[in-house]
This record gives sequence, structure tokens and C-alpha cells, in this order.
Amino acid sequence: MLVLAGLLKSQDDETVLLAKDALSTYKGDISYTLASVFNESGDVGKKSYPTAYCQPENGKSV
Repeated sequence: MLVLAGLLKSQDDETVLLAKDALSTYKGDISYTLASVFNESGDVGKKSYPTAYCQPENGKSV
């Protein structure tokens, strides 16, 4: 999980999209994993956090 979350730090839109899509399929709690890379993420990565973490099918919502 940490490796996928680390991809959110990329400045490449395609890499961030790939990481976001992969993380959004995970059914467990990834809040600490996402928080550990948030400050180092660029704008593109930070904008994808709500989508990667808050998935209705996982019981989470914004």
C-alpha cells in the first residue's frame, strides 16, 4: 500500500491516476498510509486523495 500511495507524490498525471484507481479498490482503511505521503504530494496527488480514500462502496463518504 505504501508504494501505491507513494505514487501520489508524482508530478505525472497518468501515474497519479493509476495510483488513485488502484488505491480506490482497496476495501480496508488506508487513511494512515495516505496521510504519510500527503505533505510530499504535489497538487495533482493531493486532489486525488478524496477520490482514493472516500469510496461509498467501502462505507466511507466525504
